[in-house]
Amino acid sequence: MEVLYWASYDRPQDAQAASYALLTDVAHFRLTYLTRNDAWVDTWPVTDDSDLPRAVRVQLTLSSGETIERWLALRQ
Repeated sequence: MEVLYWASYDRPQDAQAASYALLTDVAHFRLTYLTRNDAWVDTWPVTDDSDLPRAVRVQLTLSSGETIERWLALRQ
């Protein structure tokens, strides 16, 4: 898993991003989103919901088989 950084916020079309590794040996990466009706969904935005999700769940499965899961609550 890696993060990309650009030198400026309003990046020109020819701007190249710098890539930095955050974590190696990731076999699976999944994001799910908590709707205002307390249902976890795989995609955002949901058709009938223009608000931000209530939370985002991040799941990483490493090549070793270990799973890391974090929930991030969002303020509205």
